[in-house]
Amino acid sequence: MIKFWKILDFKNKIKIILLFLCFFIVGFFDVITVASIPVILTYVLTPEIFLSHIPNDNLKQFFENYFEILSLEQKIIYSSQFIILVFVLKNIITYSIYFFESTYLKNLKIKMQSNIFFSYINKTYLQLNNTTQGKIKSDYDFCHHAVSYIRYWLISVKELIIIFGLFFALFLSDKKITLTIISFLPIFLILQYFLSKKLKKWGEEIVIHQRNIINYLGETLDLAAEIFVLSKEKVFFKRFLDETTKREMKNYFSKLISYFYKPFFEVIFIIFLFGSIYYFYKNDYTINEIIPLITIIILSFIRIMPSIYSILISYNGIKFFEKSAEVVIKKFKNQSFLENQNKNNKNKNFIFNKSLKVKNLKFKFLNEKKSILSNINLQINKNDKVAILGKNGSGKTTLINILAGLYPFSNGELILDGKIKIKSTAKFSWDKMGYFRQNSPILDTNLTNNITFFHKPEQEKIKRILNLINDKKNFHSFGKHLKKHVEEDNSKFSGGQKQLIGLGRTFYTDTKLIFLDEPTNNLDHTMKKRIVNYLKNLDTTLIIITHDKSIINICNKLITIENGRVKNIRIKK
Repeated sequence: MIKFWKILDFKNKIKIILLFLCFFIVGFFDVITVASIPVILTYVLTPEIFLSHIPNDNLKQFFENYFEILSLEQKIIYSSQFIILVFVLKNIITYSIYFFESTYLKNLKIKMQSNIFFSYINKTYLQLNNTTQGKIKSDYDFCHHAVSYIRYWLISVKELIIIFGLFFALFLSDKKITLTIISFLPIFLILQYFLSKKLKKWGEEIVIHQRNIINYLGETLDLAAEIFVLSKEKVFFKRFLDETTKREMKNYFSKLISYFYKPFFEVIFIIFLFGSIYYFYKNDYTINEIIPLITIIILSFIRIMPSIYSILISYNGIKFFEKSAEVVIKKFKNQSFLENQNKNNKNKNFIFNKSLKVKNLKFKFLNEKKSILSNINLQINKNDKVAILGKNGSGKTTLINILAGLYPFSNGELILDGKIKIKSTAKFSWDKMGYFRQNSPILDTNLTNNITFFHKPEQEKIKRILNLINDKKNFHSFGKHLKKHVEEDNSKFSGGQKQLIGLGRTFYTDTKLIFLDEPTNNLDHTMKKRIVNYLKNLDTTLIIITHDKSIINICNKLITIENGRVKNIRIKK
């Protein structure tokens, strides 16, 4: 909880303090309501004993003058009304506090989930490429665990207040019985210490199992074709089943521990209750003395037992979710760093007007010795159609990702329009840029949003894109499905059809510079010819990774990359 406290801003710290104070009030009212019942019973059954416990003479005189004259029936009626009023008031206040707590934790969970998304969306494209969906999903799920972690702390504080208050009330009623109860506490604490160590370990292991399960699910979907072709269903099923079994076994044992407390404390309570009755009998207590004492013992235990149970479950929950909460806390810590980093290192937005010169560019991945690209020198002019050629793994995609501002380069510089120098440390982007990558994914929304990418829908532009990508001979009409959710049609989309949606998205906005990575892969002859013709007549600068001869034929500049270096630049006349 200290780690969590340190990352909170002043406003949230005030709210947490208010919550603890509110739970103190809830605990106080719980003690008052429980303790009021035996006090009222003592007053009704044995007024002399009740009066003997009042330390103030004036207050004692007040009760003697105004309440001793009442009949037994009147005392019962007034006492009942008083207790009912106290309980109603207590529950109104308690519900209001729980409303405040639920509202705060709801807003906190939203903030945590937003921070998780923020922490990833503010990573560089290169960092995101090295992040698995499983990690993102599990981090998002950990927000629920983190809120549970905080709630368990709040519950523990509230229940501790109630327990201390009730023990104090018992102590005032009978010191020996209270001290006897307290003498059993070290046994419970020792038992809890060993159980909590186990639960903490299981919680840490569940974090790992959860991420592995999500990763296995993603791998199964991504490699579905290979799994069926190579008959590896049993292998992938076994991987998933083993990890799921390990996770659920730890959840299973943690549940068994939580179920152990209730019957255990019930048995202890029954033994203690009848032991107390026997103690009162042996010490010659009258029935009128026993009834209030037994009442406060029963009511206290009825309230203390759930409190002890809640504290133990909460403590186990704190240990169980501690690792998950630490993941979210780390994201909170990184948020302020990322915000400051973004303020100090904002993307510079450039406009491509005349030319882009690449001078002595070098790139290597962090902590890697070998360079992916070395000594890259080339120039791209306005309205050039540039084909980037080379074998797989030669560095073509890395090069266009650097030129597009997605990857930071290690050394060298980019010179824009012969005067603006972009250094290797700069974060930059292009105004009016288009970007298409292989296997471009489809958004989980309607086709209009997939094409416009949440830009303002313009009917003329949408019509232009539909005319380009829609082929009624082999493709159900896009126009009929613009407002229909993609999820309803996704199973009907082939790889080529998904690629057409991605191309439509790239061509929708007005661009001065477009980067394309294998734009005609997965397309049939008819659609390939249509896309190539569109690119040929497009009045903008194109940088295209391709192995397609029809695209190479429309390009005026061919750049061949081999082993991370420019092997050849050919300019067509």
